[in-house]
Amino acid sequence: MIDFANSTQLFIILVASITQSNLDSRTRSKFQRNILLMPPTVSERLLFIKQYIPAHLHHHSEQISHMTVGYLCGDLMRLLSECKSIKTDDLQSVSRVIRKLNIRPSLKSDHSSTDHWREIGGLEQVKLKLRQAAEWPSLYPHSFERLGLTPPRGILLYGPPGCAKTSLVRALAKSTKSTFLYCNVAQIYSPYLGESERELRDLFQKARLLNPSILFLDELDAIVGKRDMTVGGLNQASSSGGVESRILSTLLNEMDGIESTKDLLVVAATNRPDCIDHALLRPGRLDHILYVPPPDLDSKRDILKIHCNGIPLCEHDNESGDMLERIACDENLTGDMTGAEIESMCREACMCAMREWERSGDLNIQVDVNMKHFLEARRRIVPAIRRDPSILNRYKEFEESFYKK
Repeated sequence: MIDFANSTQLFIILVASITQSNLDSRTRSKFQRNILLMPPTVSERLLFIKQYIPAHLHHHSEQISHMTVGYLCGDLMRLLSECKSIKTDDLQSVSRVIRKLNIRPSLKSDHSSTDHWREIGGLEQVKLKLRQAAEWPSLYPHSFERLGLTPPRGILLYGPPGCAKTSLVRALAKSTKSTFLYCNVAQIYSPYLGESERELRDLFQKARLLNPSILFLDELDAIVGKRDMTVGGLNQASSSGGVESRILSTLLNEMDGIESTKDLLVVAATNRPDCIDHALLRPGRLDHILYVPPPDLDSKRDILKIHCNGIPLCEHDNESGDMLERIACDENLTGDMTGAEIESMCREACMCAMREWERSGDLNIQVDVNMKHFLEARRRIVPAIRRDPSILNRYKEFEESFYKK
């Protein structure tokens, strides 16, 4: 049919597809022109919303345009149609309609008013550097242009597991009102030849369509690893059949293509930075490298306050006033623990109190959490740093070797 249309030129065949990669190369070669239909940008959404939004909500048009990242025109029409039933002029009513419609939740960003940075205890220097990298280019564009600065395209976060790397990136996406796209090794790897590379290309394509966006590559060392420097630079005889090499090549190509895409930031996280191929760490790729350390004393205080907020701490023997302070300072309790492990200890302490309350047989008494519950909870947790004491030394060696280069 396509060959007949091309030869006779009597009619035109139009074909629609969500992604080109679903079509085999032979079929794609039959079509003489490809047209990519992009989702509307922030400014395009604003024009669309101003034209169709009810008059009493018109002054909220700009905020709504930022709340609808990734929405297509049909999605916006559904939303604006529902907005006609809103009688008040407050933005919260629109937010409730957005949540009720649940339009394309995988393409949306969370733009709630919560200060998500405050939900992460400590790590103030890491937060500051992330905000400088992601927020400053949009906050101070003229200064960046005057100084000849270009916004970073890639950031690598490394540190022990459980140190809030994923939470930091989510908070960054929320603070910059960017679409958050998550990728890990399970989403990429496929038993079929070429599928893993296609998945990665599609992911970058989605990130470009939904900008401003942050593409988060979790456990980067498991996704690509490091090339073996054998003949030709790649060990194609690996047990994975060269798939890691192909994925790495695809990732390098996609990272190099980001230069032409505005408002797309790639952030990767790893527990093993020494296993990352050095080609990914070159300028223009993942060239902003940040160490996310285990919590220090101040960070432990913040983490305990966050995760013990609302927990009824026992005032037995006047101990509750400084209980959290003593827990934070006690190396036997929180020494070598990551933020995730401290959070787990707080939850387990509550469960210990619940079990004790249930065993008491008197269900009318009040359940409180005291120091013995934290001690019992701590005995159930073995910190990752103590399971692998060499991990911090590896980070120090990586930092020294990287900055020497």
